[in-house]
Amino acid sequence: GVAGVGYDLPVPVSSLQIEVFDVLGRRVAVLASGVADAGRHEALLDGARMASGVYFVRMEAGPFGRFSRSVTLVR
Repeated sequence: GVAGVGYDLPVPVSSLQIEVFDVLGRRVAVLASGVADAGRHEALLDGARMASGVYFVRMEAGPFGRFSRSVTLVR
């Protein structure tokens, strides 16, 4: 299925990157890359071709730094 990863940006960001990694540290998806306007956003993760398990979503948002969180994909 498709899952949404929501995030808020208080100001525009010129270097947004949202990536998904498996537990071995391999990048399995890029959800967003590039410029993003201020406001509420949702990046979509299509898990149709991904195995069940734990994944890590890493977001780098310019001056705001790097954030990560785990997500569990269950089929």
